[in-house]
Amino acid sequence: MSLVSDNAAVYLENIIARRDLLMFIFCCKEDELLLTDKRHPWKINSCIISNDEIARFKTQQKALPTHLSSLGFTCLASDLYTAPDPVKAYLNSVASLHKIPIGTQTTENCLDKVCETLKNSHRLFLTNSLRVILYHCFFNFKLSLKLFNENNVTAIVLRGFFQSILSDIICALDYNLYLLLDISYNLFLNFM
Repeated sequence: MSLVSDNAAVYLENIIARRDLLMFIFCCKEDELLLTDKRHPWKINSCIISNDEIARFKTQQKALPTHLSSLGFTCLASDLYTAPDPVKAYLNSVASLHKIPIGTQTTENCLDKVCETLKNSHRLFLTNSLRVILYHCFFNFKLSLKLFNENNVTAIVLRGFFQSILSDIICALDYNLYLLLDISYNLFLNFM
């Protein structure tokens, strides 16, 4: 595996789990058994990538869509390195590198537009200084973000979430206040 540029390592380290970088990848069970046999004193992490999975990976390999280029994205994470097809197929299957666009400062400058455009098609993208995770809030299904900067500090941006929750709480309080006033008025009338 070789990187296409020096800064590609930063992006890939933010996406690929360390255990996946240390994986032995085989194309058949017989080859895997040569190194994982109980006769050997070592224990290795290994997996088998079939020819079908390699073929599926090759069909998934696509160029960056033009609508992403217009938002400041330069490539997909799968374009940041070169490797034999079994290695690329494995990393693609465990980290979905073919679905993660890599952006620039232009992407950061129009973050709202980018998030709105990608909300139904992508769950993660990276820029020079941000790792952005898009998800829909469990409570109100509105778009929410998790932003990680270069210092790995997390900022959760819940777009419209707090406004919606506060509005719901205020409505519930108003209704409960109305019920309490009604009950107290009925009690007052019953004791009079």
